[in-house]
Amino acid sequence: MANSISRLKVSILGVIGLLFGLSALAVPGKIPLALTFDDLPASGPEAAEITREQAMDLILQALKKHKVPPVYGFLTGQLADNMEGRKKLLVRWKEAGHLIGNHGFSHLDLSKTNSADYIADIAKNEPLLIDYASTIKELKVFRYPFLMEGDSHDKRYAVRSYLSRRQYQIAQVSVDFQDWHFYEAWMKCQGQEDNQRQLEDEFILFAKQRLTTYHQVGQYIFGANRELPHILLLHLTPLTAKLLDRLLSEFTKMGVRWISADQAIRHPLYQEDTALEMKSGGMGFLDQALQSRKLKFKWPKNHILPKNKLLSLCP
Repeated sequence: MANSISRLKVSILGVIGLLFGLSALAVPGKIPLALTFDDLPASGPEAAEITREQAMDLILQALKKHKVPPVYGFLTGQLADNMEGRKKLLVRWKEAGHLIGNHGFSHLDLSKTNSADYIADIAKNEPLLIDYASTIKELKVFRYPFLMEGDSHDKRYAVRSYLSRRQYQIAQVSVDFQDWHFYEAWMKCQGQEDNQRQLEDEFILFAKQRLTTYHQVGQYIFGANRELPHILLLHLTPLTAKLLDRLLSEFTKMGVRWISADQAIRHPLYQEDTALEMKSGGMGFLDQALQSRKLKFKWPKNHILPKNKLLSLCP
């Protein structure tokens, strides 16, 4: 009788999980996770609902509330150059104890730019970074815009050679749920509260699904007994700012253990050069590792961002 009741409980929980799309989110054990933000100090178009200053407030408050160790923010220089108000946001970021790295001055796509111009753009960002980074080592961390490391062998290694000579550490990404696409759709939903709420729920659910999936991918590639510190890519948009506290709470329920971004970025596993020519667009480290090893992973159906669904929520 007891066994029958247990089986019934398991069956009911399984049905509930399938109904709500959460069956894949039960991740055992602690997941080490570092946070990184691209496009400091202001990502995406302005939002009437949340100002840039309020967005920074919300992000810093959420990070402090959840006791997240130092986070890396990657500065796109043109977003702050000659803008004193935005430079003050960088000061606040630093005063809160977080780190600033290089994202290029103009956010160039290496697949659409020659390597010489791309390298010059990295160097152009350094004078602004020096004003905010506490050490040279801190600012010598580079995140490729669009996660594009080069669509040809020559481009890939021209840039990598430069970064190596300048003693840059490459900031890889293991988990990306494309939060900027949600912001694009959310901006269309201004004034439509029900649709906004639905989109925000989708934001949280998709982030959780992506973390679960990439945790499984990491175990598939490197083994369940080898710990991979995950690196989450976020953007400093008003929507991400609004939802960050909720997102971090949900991640904590999933078994996340917060680690410093610098510690994660410098982990030995992320020093691998996958040698890929990215002909189909930029990609995170685990996608690169799968391709370079010619491994097949059975992606869940919910892995693909429902971009058209998001954009159709608000006419």
